[in-house]
Amino acid sequence: MEDWGLGYKVGGGLLIPIPGSEFIKLDFRINYQDGESMRFLTKGDTEYIPTKGNGEFEYHTRYSPLQLINASIGVVVYDAFR
Repeated sequence: MEDWGLGYKVGGGLLIPIPGSEFIKLDFRINYQDGESMRFLTKGDTEYIPTKGNGEFEYHTRYSPLQLINASIGVVVYDAFR
């Protein structure tokens, strides 16, 4: 089984210097991803029926849009290994 869809992703962030430290900065980021509905299987969505024909698989697919919001906070250290 396969499926494909068109999607896009946008994001941005801020790098804020910490007062009194030349090489350490706070990093704030956010990304948003959106896409078309996709067809997929999860555990238990496939059933084997041995009495149908020579034995066949039956698939119970699900549909869901691919949407994701990802936020992160970090610390960036420049010249850490000098």
